[in-house]
Amino acid sequence: MAETGSGKTAAFLIPLLVWIQSLPKNVRLGDDDSGPYAIILAPTRELAQQIEEECIKFGQHLGIRTVAVIGGLSREEQGFRLRMGCEVISLILFQFIHFIDFFTFLFNRS
Repeated sequence: MAETGSGKTAAFLIPLLVWIQSLPKNVRLGDDDSGPYAIILAPTRELAQQIEEECIKFGQHLGIRTVAVIGGLSREEQGFRLRMGCEVISLILFQFIHFIDFFTFLFNRS
């Protein structure tokens, strides 16, 4: 097992952020609510939050927005943040089930 702070999260986030950044600007900066480029499923709430924090740390200067969909926070607030647009969503499976209608809507629009 790798120790905390050894770069496990960054190991998959940095290539993802580089790929998102490489998309043509007219595709990437289109409709705010056109949907994410990546959905990262995490086994725990804490890991989903950690992924969000790291993605914000590495991606905010690139204009890449991240939303964590986790229990214990307002579904309305999380839904609002999702509708505002984001490139990366980090969530736990249980929350994916709660937001399935929203995700179905998002993915059926293309």
